[in-house]
Amino acid sequence: MRFAFALIALGLVSGLPAKAHAQTWDEYRPAGIGFRIEMPGKPKLETQKTKAGNTAYQAIVGFRDMAFLAIYGTKDEKSPLDTNTLLDAVVKGMTEGKTVLSSKTDMIGGYPARRILIEDADKDKIEARIVLADNRLIQALFVGPAGNPLGRRFLDSFAIVDPN
Repeated sequence: MRFAFALIALGLVSGLPAKAHAQTWDEYRPAGIGFRIEMPGKPKLETQKTKAGNTAYQAIVGFRDMAFLAIYGTKDEKSPLDTNTLLDAVVKGMTEGKTVLSSKTDMIGGYPARRILIEDADKDKIEARIVLADNRLIQALFVGPAGNPLGRRFLDSFAIVDPN
């Protein structure tokens, strides 16, 4: 079920629908969800159904040859696995068939999280921060050069906040 969110995120990388203007950063903070992130422009919002039938919400900004994605799903009140097991499963799904350049245990807003850097078959670099906060999977993904200051700003701005 959680693998589907990871696969959707990686599938989105192929199309960069929204264009950002230079040095225009906007806070993306969906109402009632409980996170915020800075994006280099106004994101294009999309909703998709996962293979498991869940809904995934995506905010996407393309800028030059980079992509900035914030992806989240609905709350899963009946989550059978503990948080760390679930996060490890999401990471495993995202990294299958890719080269893992870095994988770290992380914390975001007091919740266990993961930070990974992977390279796909096309040599694209994908850096992600993944958190399960209040039974909701939330991901921030940057596709672009590793260590890029814009990617770092984007990923470092990812925060868990009051959902109101």
